[in-house]
Amino acid sequence: MNTFSNPILYLKRSKFEIVFDIISVVMLVVSIFYIIFTWSSIPSEVPGHYNFAGEVTRWDSKGMLFLLPIIGLITWIPLTFLERYPHVHNYIGLTEENAERLYRNSIRMINVLKNEMLLFFVILNFESVYVSKNTLEQSIFGGWDVAIFFIVVFGSLGYYIWKSFQLR
Repeated sequence: MNTFSNPILYLKRSKFEIVFDIISVVMLVVSIFYIIFTWSSIPSEVPGHYNFAGEVTRWDSKGMLFLLPIIGLITWIPLTFLERYPHVHNYIGLTEENAERLYRNSIRMINVLKNEMLLFFVILNFESVYVSKNTLEQSIFGGWDVAIFFIVVFGSLGYYIWKSFQLR
């Protein structure tokens, strides 16, 4: 039986992580204020779903514009707490010698993933407002929003997992 437990290290956040958090939160706040301040000019229905051609296939109440920021916060806040405690993450091949390297990699991975998701929700929100106001004719990504989201998120995830093997 292995008696080694993950060491508790108090690591300072990198400038990249701080700046990425600030950019994401500022963009979220800007999107919420944008919705609030332009509420009266937003049509009663906004796009709720796009097909792969980027055309709207379902319309929802404009109140749904607040759903994505809420989902973004519901995912961002717990991941921020998890990011602060890398010793509770699960590692393969963790030793006292490589703990700091693997912790930093894990922290960076969570930081990147949570902020990518939040920024994706912000982009979708702006897109829905612009399409509903006829400023845009269709989805920015031509209906490939979800595919691009998965490519970015799983690409980042794959990169950091690969990097964790390199850091052992």
